[in-house]
Amino acid sequence: MLELRAIDKVYESRQGRVTAVEGVSLKLEKGEFCVLLGPSGAGKSTVLRVINGMTQATNGEVSFDGELVTRRNRRSIQNRIGTIHQQFFLVPRLSVLDNVLSGMLPKLGFLRSMLKLFASADRKRACELLGKVELKESQLYQKAGKLSGGQQQRVAIARAFIRNPDLVLADEPVASLDPSTSRGILRLLRGAAHETGATVLCSLHQVDLAHEFADRIVAMRQGKLVFDGKPSELDEAMLAHIYDGTPTSSQSASTSKPRSHEEAVVSMPGLEVAPA
Repeated sequence: MLELRAIDKVYESRQGRVTAVEGVSLKLEKGEFCVLLGPSGAGKSTVLRVINGMTQATNGEVSFDGELVTRRNRRSIQNRIGTIHQQFFLVPRLSVLDNVLSGMLPKLGFLRSMLKLFASADRKRACELLGKVELKESQLYQKAGKLSGGQQQRVAIARAFIRNPDLVLADEPVASLDPSTSRGILRLLRGAAHETGATVLCSLHQVDLAHEFADRIVAMRQGKLVFDGKPSELDEAMLAHIYDGTPTSSQSASTSKPRSHEEAVVSMPGLEVAPA
């Protein structure tokens, strides 16, 4: 359904060129709930931004249902993607219902959305989605800014699904929530995805949540993919490598071959002595 091929993303800074993502290749199947795992700064958000077109890859290709994403078709493909942000990005002064309906903006256009010229079918779907994320009917016309963090993220989930997306990207959706609320949000997200058949790529840094909710885990470190497999295959050695940079046993074996006597060097602080 979604395929990334050899994606690089390089930013220019005052200190020079910074490589945020290097050589990332990934293929997602329809209906999959995939967690993108890794520490802060690993490149997870950059990968999501490349997919939804918020930034352009320096090198590499993105395909959606076998169609190469280009400048010409990017807008139409973006309409098939829903995004959930860590910061929610709701409009505090608008009602809960209007915030969900704002997800129709790419389809309806700015003017119709600003004038709230939404079809009755869209309003009905928004109400249904809010019910599915367990918000009460009495909260539909409440200002979004009055809700708790967990409730606001539920609104964001409903907004992401308002256009029946084929793919939902969730960028650290529970980073600012407590553990109990986080589990509730991910349960709702996974349930909505399974019900609609949408594919989900969700970035997280919490290992326990990844194990609990993912069908598949893809892990990143320093801009590169270092693991791709089932949650049960993610062992302690690989986790140490992902978060601490500790080499795995296979990496250690490949870099620790015996050296000859001539290659050996005895080192002491401030002194390096090579045998004669």
